[in-house]
Amino acid sequence: MAYRIAAPHPGSLLKSTRLLRERRKDLGRNPRQADADHLAALRECPCLVCRRWPTEAAHIRMSSPGKPNAGIGAKPSDQFTLPLCSAHHSEQHNFGEREFYDHIGIDALKLAAALYRVSPNVQKMRGIILAHHLVVTINLGGDRP
Repeated sequence: MAYRIAAPHPGSLLKSTRLLRERRKDLGRNPRQADADHLAALRECPCLVCRRWPTEAAHIRMSSPGKPNAGIGAKPSDQFTLPLCSAHHSEQHNFGEREFYDHIGIDALKLAAALYRVSPNVQKMRGIILAHHLVVTINLGGDRP
């Protein structure tokens, strides 16, 4: 979040940083729910697409019924995350979330919910990821990406 460092000049059309912060609080957005334990467990799981480590927590920004929209430029809550290696995380951002998950043939929000339900049990999370990896492999023509 960026704030102005210097106070505006008297008579300036610029607003003070205090006013900007107050306005941002009043936008009616759902505040982000951070869950460091879930993110740590998620990073212990293999990439959803290629089963490689290390992984990053790929936040799911696309909206869907039942998932609050975090707003433009805001990161969604940590429960809406999937493990992706750096290459596939970049691909997800470059390709577009909905297109990326449609291409690999998974329901990203349903999978994120399943992982969050068993978190922080890494073994159960890995089992869910490996089961979905088989689906991804079949959907991509049997080749391991």
